[in-house]
Amino acid sequence: MNVDTPSDNNFRTATHEREHRPLARAAEAGTMERVIDGVYLPADAIQDELTVAAAMKLRHPHVVVGLLTAAVFHRLTSAFAGATWLLVPRGNTPPSSKWPPVRTVRVQPWLLQRNLGIQTVVRHGVEVLITNPDRTVIDLFRHGRHVDLEYALEALRTLIHSEDFNRRRFAKLADQLRAWNKIKPRIAEVL
Repeated sequence: MNVDTPSDNNFRTATHEREHRPLARAAEAGTMERVIDGVYLPADAIQDELTVAAAMKLRHPHVVVGLLTAAVFHRLTSAFAGATWLLVPRGNTPPSSKWPPVRTVRVQPWLLQRNLGIQTVVRHGVEVLITNPDRTVIDLFRHGRHVDLEYALEALRTLIHSEDFNRRRFAKLADQLRAWNKIKPRIAEVL
């Protein structure tokens, strides 16, 4: 688990109107910053690609960060995620937000088991679930209708050339996720 933020940079949440007003006033004064509706951070808190995901996790505990947001976090692509990408188990209400933008992909609940390439990272006092590098690349191929192939290929190329890439581990996870036959021909393409 990666812990990187001191407690004074944790989220402040408002669940009732009486809690929301002081936080909104603090945001107007510049001492707090609204991350999503009802969730604020101190204005000087350091934010990154997982800040919005951590705020969403407070409201929707079932979400897992994936696809382009995870690829940017793991430095697998130079792409700009353009939104916070979240995997949501079918049967759960997906989070929505006009600003900041959130993209959700619904998946079967079994695909979000922790032993299937999902790790925990702490942001602003919140444990955020995120796909690991192997799972991120696999999901970029699995969800090709949501993400352009060029990003999946770039992420695969970066992963394969990284020092800690293990082809056997990657192939096993891809097989467990029923994606190995789709990815196997692409490996030769990027070598």
